[in-house]
Amino acid sequence: MLYRPGALGDAMLTIDAIIGLRSSFPDASVEFVGNVDGGRLLQRWGLVDLATSFDSRQVTNLFGRPPTMCEQWKQASHVVVWLRDGVPIARAFQESALAQVLTASPEPADEKVHTADHLVSTVRAWAMNHGGGFVAPQPYAWGGPNKSVVLHPGSGSPRKNWAPENFAAIGSWLLAGGRDVCLVRGPADEAPVCAVLARLSSVQREAIHLVEPNDIFELADVLRRSGLYVGNDSGVSHVSARLGMPTVAMFGATSPARWAPRGQRVTVLGDEGDWPGVDHVIKAVARVIRDAASTSAGSGPGFDENGAGHQRG
Repeated sequence: MLYRPGALGDAMLTIDAIIGLRSSFPDASVEFVGNVDGGRLLQRWGLVDLATSFDSRQVTNLFGRPPTMCEQWKQASHVVVWLRDGVPIARAFQESALAQVLTASPEPADEKVHTADHLVSTVRAWAMNHGGGFVAPQPYAWGGPNKSVVLHPGSGSPRKNWAPENFAAIGSWLLAGGRDVCLVRGPADEAPVCAVLARLSSVQREAIHLVEPNDIFELADVLRRSGLYVGNDSGVSHVSARLGMPTVAMFGATSPARWAPRGQRVTVLGDEGDWPGVDHVIKAVARVIRDAASTSAGSGPGFDENGAGHQRG
């Protein structure tokens, strides 16, 4: 069992550690307890067998006095708890399930260490001692270049959003270049999306496709069908990167050294306290488009259209 509360991006940054753990315990049934949308994707992609929301009653009961555990979890043999204070949960499992429990901080103490690398480092030795070998490959796939570009001007926090006039400028430039532009609006994106649209001409607003996915699977399908994604430090950017999409992510409020999306086709622009300018982003996007056009599709390990992990080639 893996406990990793947080947002969608936090779940995506756990993927390398999950793959490593599965290589150590190949016959184990793995349950992920954390972000509900992230868990559903991990399950769809075949990385975990069961996904449970960290807001569920099963988790809440673990923090009761006394803690109570559901019957299903009493069967757990190995538990990883990524929490700043995972002692209560660890104690509950040790007493009720007699499980081997590892507790670790979900974030590295060193600001120069990436969170995904930190999570791998917390479990590698433990997994090798209690299981087998430990391998942490990164699964990515990509359908190949096309003219559709997805813009996502939102995130989980307004402070992490690149300015709406900047996204509008990128959208205008892409439309002028003959690109199909999709503007993604999720439940928390009303304000940034409206701000971008307000800075476009009526003709440009008519040309842009406003996409509102009904769930996390529909969002993943939108990303998978596109040729390029441009967004902020957000969970959507992490999903795009893990799908292997050419992904351009803007940073300015947080550190990319710790939080950058992981993927083979990720371009990170800006740094903590240093947002990139529009001209810089346009040059980077143009370069990514050129590189994507020259990249052969379907090479390397990845997820197929149904989400299942497989080896392409």
